[in-house]
Amino acid sequence: MRSRRCFLGGAGGIGIVALSGCLGSSDGIGDEDAEETVEQYFEALDQKNTEMHNEVTHPRLHVDGEFAAADNYDINEIESVSIETYIQRESTISDLDGQELEQKVARAENRIDEILDEIESKEYQLVYYRVIAEDLEPIELEEHALVVRVNDELVIYTTQHAP
Repeated sequence: MRSRRCFLGGAGGIGIVALSGCLGSSDGIGDEDAEETVEQYFEALDQKNTEMHNEVTHPRLHVDGEFAAADNYDINEIESVSIETYIQRESTISDLDGQELEQKVARAENRIDEILDEIESKEYQLVYYRVIAEDLEPIELEEHALVVRVNDELVIYTTQHAP
């Protein structure tokens, strides 16, 4: 798990919600636990199981009734990542210098503090995944998920598509 101050934000024009991984303490959400939460999310989508989906997502992502999903999700890669790795993957600048990276990390830390305060959580982990969503035509998605602990449960707060 990463410490609260180490989260990554949608600093510098990356949309949806600020995300981040980071450096930090060894206590909290373990990498394997966070990755398993993301795997359960795709299992729920695969099965079009609304109840399972809602168990592994934050209430802001809950769905009522049936939801559309691809026919099959094949996870090709999944790993917990640091804030630096996230920023480098998401940045439109190929080589960030030290100062640019520090500025993006600082903005991300502030945004993640806001998010964690809002949902009354102090623990999170950023997980990168690459999946093939098969429907009419296969589509490859590269995304990051923000996994947080809420009321002793790990849930996905948001996902972010890579540009």
